[in-house]
Amino acid sequence: MHRPKSQSAMEYLMTYGWAILIVAVVLGALFELGIFSGTTFGGNACIPASGYLCNNPVLSTNGLLSVSFGEVGYQITITGVSCSTNSTAPSSFQSADILMESGQIENLNFNCPLPSNQLDTPFSGYLFIEYNTLNYPTQVVRFATVATKALLSGAPSAASSSISNVPITLSNAQGVPTPAPFQQMISFDPSSYSSYESADLGNIRFYQGSTELYSWCESGCTNSSSDAVFWVNLPSGISANSNTVVNMDFESVGTNYDGVFAGEAPQLSPTYAEYDNGASVFLYYNVNPASTAGWTIAGQAGQTSSAPSGSHYGTTNALYANSARGDYLYTSIPALTTNVIVSFNVYTTGLGNVFFLTNPAGNGQMARLDSRGGSDYSGLATTSSWTLWTAPTGITESRDTWYKYDVVVSGTSAYAYIGSASESLATYGTPTSSSAFTVSNNGDYMGLVGDALGSSYITYWNGFVVRAYPPNGVMPTVTLGALS
Repeated sequence: MHRPKSQSAMEYLMTYGWAILIVAVVLGALFELGIFSGTTFGGNACIPASGYLCNNPVLSTNGLLSVSFGEVGYQITITGVSCSTNSTAPSSFQSADILMESGQIENLNFNCPLPSNQLDTPFSGYLFIEYNTLNYPTQVVRFATVATKALLSGAPSAASSSISNVPITLSNAQGVPTPAPFQQMISFDPSSYSSYESADLGNIRFYQGSTELYSWCESGCTNSSSDAVFWVNLPSGISANSNTVVNMDFESVGTNYDGVFAGEAPQLSPTYAEYDNGASVFLYYNVNPASTAGWTIAGQAGQTSSAPSGSHYGTTNALYANSARGDYLYTSIPALTTNVIVSFNVYTTGLGNVFFLTNPAGNGQMARLDSRGGSDYSGLATTSSWTLWTAPTGITESRDTWYKYDVVVSGTSAYAYIGSASESLATYGTPTSSSAFTVSNNGDYMGLVGDALGSSYITYWNGFVVRAYPPNGVMPTVTLGALS
C-alpha cells in the first residue's frame, strides 16, 4: 500500500527539519562571526559555556588575548589559563593565582597561537581555565569559544619581547657617585600591574637601553603583593647628583624566571634555588652553599639540612659549628675593598656566632657578633693579638632565634647591626660608636666559630650576601613612570 505523497513529505520534514534548523543556526552564527570571510574577517566575539561569562576579547599581534571573564556558582581559585585551536584540554597552562567569587568579573590574559604578527590576522579557538574550589581538587574546563582578529600592535621591541613596560627613574641626590657596579633596590606595588604579571612575577625583566640587567626578587614576589622588592645590578652605577632610567618590562604572562638574568631568592622557587641568580646580582653571594668545598673546617663543624626554621633564606644546607671550644669553619672571599654591606643570618643554641673580616692565618681583627661572652678561638692562628668586637650596648640576642647581621665596611672602619632575620637586605642600622670596629685590610675571609662550654650547643649560619654601600648610606630614590 502506498502512502500519499503529501504524507511522505510531512514525515520527511518532521524527521529532518530540526537537524536542518540547527545547522542553519550554526551556519548563521559562524557567518556573523566572520569565519567564512577569510582575510576580510570582521567578527569579534567570545561565546561562553553555560555558567560562564566571556566578553570584550582584544587580541594583540603578539598573540596576547585579553577577555573579561566571570562565572556563577562557586568561589574558585584559577591556577592556570590556556588558549588553543584544539577543543580538547591542553597539556600545559600559564600559571595563575586568581581568587574569584561567584559573579565577580576579572580580566584574564591568554597566550594564543596567532598564525602571524600582522594587524587584522584572524584567530578562532578555545579558552580554558584550570581551577580549584574549597571542596574539589584541580579541574579543567573549556569555558569559551573565541573568534576575533589582531586589533593591537604587540610586536617585540628591540630591547626585549615584552608586552608592556614601566620606565623607572633612579635618582642619586648625593654629591658622590654610587660604586660601580651598584645593587639598586627597586620596590613597587605589583597589584597595580597584576593583569600584566605572572603569579610569581617571573615575567618581569629590567633593561637599561637595550641591555638586559641582572635582577633578583627578594620578597613580595607575587602579583597580589602590595610591596615587591627587587635588586637590580647597575654595571656603571649612578653618577653624583644625577638620574638614570631603567625599564621594567612585562613579558608574556607565561614567561618565568630564567635563572640567568632574572631570578628570585632561593627559598621562593618550587625547587630550592631553582631560579636563584644572586651570584650575578651581588658582589658576593653564598646562600646555603651546595657543599662545603672550599671551606676550612675544624672540629665538629660542617653542613646540615636540619637547621632550625626561621631564617630569611630557609634552612637548606645551613652551615654549623658544634660549639665545643675551638670548632670553626671559614672560607676565602673577594677582598672587600671599601663601601660594602655584608649581610647574613645566624642562630645559636649556645655562646657562639662569630664573624670575622681578616685573614685567620695572621694577626688582624675579629668581630664577634654576640653579647653572651666566651673567647676561646683555639686553633685559629695567633689569636692573642686579634681585636674582638662584641654587640653594641643594649642589644642582647636570645638563644634559639635567627638574627640578621649586617657589617657595613667603609674605608678602614666598620660597624655592625643586629636585627630580625625577616628584614630585607635594605634594612641596616645607623653607625654608632658602640657598634664600630676597625678593619685593616677590608676583609679576606668569613667564618663561624663555636665558643661554648660544652658540645651540646650549636651555632647555625646561612645567607651570606655582599652588596655595594649606597652613597652616604642613602639608596637612590625610585620613581615609576606610566605603563606603556
